[in-house]
Amino acid sequence: MATLSIEALIGRDRAIQTSIRLSPPFEVDSTCDNVIVRSAILRVFQRAKAHVAQVNDPSKVSWRLLGEGFGEARVGADDFCVAVVGVDAGSFIWTGGASDECNDTDADILKGIAADDQDERSGAIEAARAFLPFSASFRKDVLTVSLEAKSTTLCCLLSDAVSNAVEAQQAWTYCAEHYERLADDKSAVASVRAMTTLTALFPAALLEVHGQLIHHILDHDPRALVKNFALLAAQQLVEKAGNDEDGQLRFILEGVFARIVGQCTVLGRDHTRMMLSVVLLLEKWSFVAREFGEKANELLQITKNWLAETTDTRFGRAYASIISNIARLSFAAAEVEPPGSSLDELFVLLHPHAVVAAQGTWDYALAELAQLTQAFPDLLSAYASFRLVELLLIPTNSNFDKTSSNARRTSIFRVLGGQLRPPSGSLIHDQLPMLLKELSDIKRSDASRLRAVAATFFLWTQESALTGTTDDSIVSAFETELLKPEHYESHAERYEMVKLAMLRGRFSLAAQLMKVIAEKADSECFGGWIHALQTLCEAESRIASDQAIHLDSLHSLARTSMYLQAARTSSFRFDLQLHLVALRLEWVQLVQSVQQVAGEAAFTNTSGNPVGREGHLSKQLRTLDHKFQVVRALLLGAHQRDLDALQAHSISCCLLAAAVEGFLLLRSPNSIEFPSDQDSLSSSSQWNLKVVKALSEDTQSKLDRVAKLSPSRQPGLGARVLQQLLAALCAVPPVLPKLFFCSRLRTEQRVLSSAQFLTYAENTAFTTKPRSRSQLGVSLGTDFTSVLKGVIALSRRSQTYWREKIDVVEAEVLVCLAGAGVTGSAGSNSVSTIYDLADASAEDEKLVQHRVCVRLPFVWDQAAESAVDAADGQMMHYLPFETPVHVKAAYLTIKGSFVLVAKLALVDRQGEKWPLAATGCRRGFIILRSVCGRLISLHPDFSSDLNDDYLAKLGASLRKWQILIHEMPAFGRTGIFSAVTNRALRTGRAMLSPDLLQLSYDYGDVLVGKKKAIVARRDVDPWPAHRNIASLAGSSAVASRIQAKY
Repeated sequence: MATLSIEALIGRDRAIQTSIRLSPPFEVDSTCDNVIVRSAILRVFQRAKAHVAQVNDPSKVSWRLLGEGFGEARVGADDFCVAVVGVDAGSFIWTGGASDECNDTDADILKGIAADDQDERSGAIEAARAFLPFSASFRKDVLTVSLEAKSTTLCCLLSDAVSNAVEAQQAWTYCAEHYERLADDKSAVASVRAMTTLTALFPAALLEVHGQLIHHILDHDPRALVKNFALLAAQQLVEKAGNDEDGQLRFILEGVFARIVGQCTVLGRDHTRMMLSVVLLLEKWSFVAREFGEKANELLQITKNWLAETTDTRFGRAYASIISNIARLSFAAAEVEPPGSSLDELFVLLHPHAVVAAQGTWDYALAELAQLTQAFPDLLSAYASFRLVELLLIPTNSNFDKTSSNARRTSIFRVLGGQLRPPSGSLIHDQLPMLLKELSDIKRSDASRLRAVAATFFLWTQESALTGTTDDSIVSAFETELLKPEHYESHAERYEMVKLAMLRGRFSLAAQLMKVIAEKADSECFGGWIHALQTLCEAESRIASDQAIHLDSLHSLARTSMYLQAARTSSFRFDLQLHLVALRLEWVQLVQSVQQVAGEAAFTNTSGNPVGREGHLSKQLRTLDHKFQVVRALLLGAHQRDLDALQAHSISCCLLAAAVEGFLLLRSPNSIEFPSDQDSLSSSSQWNLKVVKALSEDTQSKLDRVAKLSPSRQPGLGARVLQQLLAALCAVPPVLPKLFFCSRLRTEQRVLSSAQFLTYAENTAFTTKPRSRSQLGVSLGTDFTSVLKGVIALSRRSQTYWREKIDVVEAEVLVCLAGAGVTGSAGSNSVSTIYDLADASAEDEKLVQHRVCVRLPFVWDQAAESAVDAADGQMMHYLPFETPVHVKAAYLTIKGSFVLVAKLALVDRQGEKWPLAATGCRRGFIILRSVCGRLISLHPDFSSDLNDDYLAKLGASLRKWQILIHEMPAFGRTGIFSAVTNRALRTGRAMLSPDLLQLSYDYGDVLVGKKKAIVARRDVDPWPAHRNIASLAGSSAVASRIQAKY
């Protein structure tokens, strides 16, 4: 029935048109069998809730839907109409202010929530919930009706109806009376739920008395269901309570835990359910409590003992989460290395001989341990690796299944190989033979275990491979073992090992594996991609082994780009891969040039030329640094490791540029821009970031020492130091992002966005026909105003991630000359975008007439929510933003065609910008001075009254300009003839020349169509009522045609 996209959120016309076209079925008489139709329409409105909320003029829609909906003849359709109102009451009803119809709607809803029919009552309650935030009087009415009800049906409305602590206390007392008076479980649960919600809203006034209620329920209420629900509802208090109520909440929870601990003597089914509820409450409390009380610790110990008896894995998951939360808070507060008892509790669960009834508890404990090591790599990696290796060395129980034992060992190796830091050198030296033995025991069908062991080996030897401290025989034996064909069932398994080796910088091993795959690659399928990987591995392995750049490496990288071009299809574009290979090739070429220049400087002992090759190399390296940053900015939503990999490339370019400036150009160390500490330490997930940081610190110290030498020694010694740096940079293999192996980027890694420029009239006007926004006209010497309006769409499952990451959206608006070749979106297939205009050359800077930047904070509470999309099952959240755009006349000093371009970017909490691929972020406008105005201003007698001779000359001149006038847009012609006609009428001239009147007739349709706009703009009627247009004409024939036309 209706298809709405993200662009419709800023196209109000489309939402309004959809709403109005869906409204006629609501006007069908209630005797008709249209329930199915109205139900389908209701579903459309519910799915398009976020779109309908954008309607500016709800009176055009709401009363079409509701005008007949609440009448006496439409009683049968009340539930449907009320449900439609519940879609977005703020947009449909309250935008237009109070009215008699609104009051009638209030009365109908109040009557509906007290109806006997369940469907009608449910629809009215939903509509009331939507109405309550928009009307204080309606909230009072609902509160009054709810407090007079004899049942708990309306208790769910109390939290939305109360406005202050006094009303909340009154509502809480009303619910407590219902709890005491009504004996059924359903009423008791509804009362407790309402009281808990009210307490969460007003904890300062209600937390103490609500704690007494929970204690009373646990002590005296015989109903196990009510007790269990009270424990579950108490989690809401932990989530909502602030620091001021922390002590009071701790006292309440200690009382709860004490009562549950005292009831643990009987192990019945109901008590098991209550025990699980209180453990979940303890888990929620562990997220915020820095230390547990006595009863909380006692309950935790009882939970640990229960793990040996219960087979419910939820106990194990909750217990592991509690231990992890305690350890996380203690590590974050201490900021030292105390891997003590909290972390040891997890290793107790991981022990092969641990007494745990549920097998899933082991998996939960290992997952929590892996998360802790990722969160605190410097603090826990070494200790966790040591303890995990101990677990591998412990023989398993003979009664334990062999398959499960191998699965556990695979999981441990995944954690070891996925850590951000390797263990201590002594542990690596002692346990490398163990890894080799583990690898030799792996069967051909166990590919996941093979990759887990290989990842562990790559991590343990990544730093020692650079320093040469690892036993070469073991490394060689390990790589030889990985090359054996008996470990791989197919080329697919071998390809997965190639990916792992390339991601870990082992290009020599990857090249040998790829050689086997490439021999049987199908050239018509992915042969181009396979050969591209092979040549890339050959080039990188040769660079790392030679520690220098040679022509064969350049040739292999060039062939890589050629193979990728050959592998491109309409479905697989390989855009990111082509970008990265092109940038890597440019880096290698620059390194080779620096090698040559450094060798010449070392031989001749001469300094470089700032305007020569050395200065040009420095600028090229800085530019390449910026290109890597642009590619990184395009990967919004990518994994942090991928971002760190590109960051390492960028820092390497900046470091080499600084080294060229210091060692070849002999600039002062204080005037050289080195990689900042923030760039090097912003992320610590990639090991090569640490290597580049160490090289940067070493280069700066050596540069300071070279600067203190005599001028005659500086060029030669500086060039030799630069050669050492080049060798070190070549020895460090590049780290590829995981996205390099994706033929197409995942759409969920992009944040959907849409925006467009609107005039204030367009932003507030109501039109029933969707249309594209036309070009605007601006008179020379006047200000230009518009509104930038847009929306950002996030999937529900990624909302938590983005709420923690981003704060504001930055909108930078540029006024550019048309034809500047700029766009408003940052596509993945273009590295040079609108974001580069700020760094453009002086020639390109002339194209930008004006720029303004504004940051708009996100208001997450205003996010609109869509229904679940049947295509991918995701629920979307839409965040609107709006900002005025005002360009002063001082910046619009020339005539011509211009374009408004918006640059949108998310700004995270570290201040880093992430461009948005917004659609529609541009709009054209023309600045012109009308032809008649130009002629009038040039006439020497313009300051005096217009005379007949001047009007005749003006008409003849306009005839000469007729072709130009004909090519003008409509608003330009309107400005010309309305200005001439109005000026002539104002001066009292009763005669227009035949030429001027003929042109007015030719373009008179423009004047008639724009009459209202002219009147509003000029505050004068272009055709005064007391004048006869025929009397202004010099020709009766022309006058008669104009009279007939107008």
